Amino acid sequence: MSFIFNFFPRSFFAHFIIGVKLILYILTYRYSSSSSEFYFRQGYEIALYAWLARQCIALLCFALNQLVPPGSDGAELMDELKPSPHIRLDSKLLLSGNLQQIGSMEWIMYKPSWGAFYNTKLERHLQNLDVNTVVVCGCNFPNCPRSTIYEASERDYRIVLATDSTSVLYDSALQELKNVGVSIMNTDECVAWLRSLYYPKIQDIQ
Repeated sequence: MSFIFNFFPRSFFAHFIIGVKLILYILTYRYSSSSSEFYFRQGYEIALYAWLARQCIALLCFALNQLVPPGSDGAELMDELKPSPHIRLDSKLLLSGNLQQIGSMEWIMYKPSWGAFYNTKLERHLQNLDVNTVVVCGCNFPNCPRSTIYEASERDYRIVLATDSTSVLYDSALQELKNVGVSIMNTDECVAWLRSLYYPKIQDIQ
């Protein structure tokens, strides 16, 4: 606990404690009030909950900014996901919105929101490579993978979802994706399919 208080500004905790006390006050007296006062207090309760949520988000963002600043080991991609463990992310390049090439046919990109196409250069990059198929995986499906899938569908890409490489996946989601033309495969099936279709072309490019 001492680490937390030393880590964050004291003013934050002062306002945080005041907000908690106000919420507890409202919860204590809300049921003993008259009807009109109840709705008045309920409105303030909602506002204070919203304020408290914003403070928690600010606290989380501040913590993440200190734990994983650009260029640090905490912000680095896992070695298992890179062609070579000696490759380091170029934080300035990535934060400027550009893609970083880490292999003959591998690139890394930062994205500002859930969908990979939103406010990024991904679509132009794929067009330059003459790509017509997107394979999606990641975590968690209801957020980033799902958003990326629908953004790709709007742009007329063929889409494959790698099911065993995607977290928080559920049966109704799979049926929903099938209904909009997404191909459902596990990782082994997907790799075998891609190799059969594109490996000769990749060899020609290399």
